[in-house]
This record gives sequence, C-alpha cells and structure tokens, in this order.
Amino acid sequence: MSLHRRPRQAQPCSRLALGALACLLAAAATAAEPDTSEADRWAQLQRWLDDAPQPQTVRARFEQERHSPLLAEPVRSRGRLWSAGDVAKLALDEPAPLEMRIGPGRMEILYVQDRVLEVYPAMPQTLPITAARPDLQQLAEGFRLRELAESDGNQATATLEAHGDMRDHLVSLEIMFDRARGVVTGAALVDPAGDQTVMTLADIEIGAEVTGDDLALSAPTGVRVVYPAGQPGDAEAR
Repeated sequence: MSLHRRPRQAQPCSRLALGALACLLAAAATAAEPDTSEADRWAQLQRWLDDAPQPQTVRARFEQERHSPLLAEPVRSRGRLWSAGDVAKLALDEPAPLEMRIGPGRMEILYVQDRVLEVYPAMPQTLPITAARPDLQQLAEGFRLRELAESDGNQATATLEAHGDMRDHLVSLEIMFDRARGVVTGAALVDPAGDQTVMTLADIEIGAEVTGDDLALSAPTGVRVVYPAGQPGDAEAR
C-alpha cells in the first residue's frame, strides 16, 4: 500500500487511498456523532464540505508510514505534494525517488531510477489525493460511511468501509480534513493483507502557485511505459 512499493498486478491502486492523503493524527477526531443512518452521515459530510472554503491549489510536504504484520519496523518515507483542480502529483524523496501523477481517469507512477512508468486507470480511493476535497458521490461507489467524528476545533474524520469490488484493494479508509480551510489533511488505510498505511501532511500551503511544471512528471530519457492493469483505449504513448 505504500508509495514506494509496486502494486500487485491484480491490485493496481491499492496503495493509494489516500487518496488519500495523510493522517493528521487520528487523535484529532474524538467525538463521534449520534447514531444515525448512513444516508444521514453522507448528508452531514456533504454539508460540512459545502460550508467549507474551496481552495483550488495545495502544496505540502508529507510523511508516510506503512505497518505490516511481516515487518518488524514500519517503513517510513517522505515527499512533496502539489494539487490543482482535479490533478495532483506526489514526489517521493526517500527512500527512493518516485513520482505519482493522478488526473481524470488516469494514474501514472514513475520509478525514476528504474526508468519505468506504470499507467493505471484512476480509482475512487485516489480521490482524496486528486483534489482539495473528496468527491462524495465517487467515494460512495466503493465505500460505506460508517462514522463521522469531529474535534473541538475544525478537524473532522470520516471512517469508510470498502464494499463490492473495492474490497479487493482496501478494507477501510479514514479521511481527515480541516473544515475551516476546506482541505483534506490526511488519510489512513488498511489493505486486505493487513498492512496499514498512514500519511501525514506538513507545511500545507493553500492557494499557493502550482505550475504545469510542478504537476508534470520528470520522466528521464528512455523511460519504458507499462500498463499493469491493461492498456486503456485512449492511452497516449509517451
């Protein structure tokens, strides 16, 4: 599920929910709402988003931890994120350089040292990454909203459980967001193998300039393009 581990062919997007993006400390959300129906929870979440500002660009740094039953210690990585409209790019600085670009219907992962570019169709769990705020209609296609919680401040957490085909990729997803600033501040996810991935954002700049160069992959000469999930009919050769 981590950004620096290549996905299994049958699970091309499982590492992302993050759509994720970052868990801004799970302790930020503590007070669960009264028991209501799932429809009421989706409606409440939509009201929160509607009442929040709608930033068009976001720049930030992130840290990621992946916990696995197979690992004695968590795997940690760091990088940078740029988001503008429905396009976002993540650049992993360590432990190995990697870039990920997510846009409408398409996700690209560049392994810089290997000169390999993997191209996938975008999936609902990538949405928290691709925008300053998630598209609830698309999230609902793959997840059930089990709980909403908010702290005394402006932090809120939505806890989602995967259903249908999404369970091939994820078991659960938490999305953390700042209601005052209108931006997703974090994501935490669990995959079917029991791995837990948590991302935390820092130095968040809302409304900062994000250029085309910021969002472009720095593809080296001679990059090899592969389509692990099958080549889409409209994919452009690079």
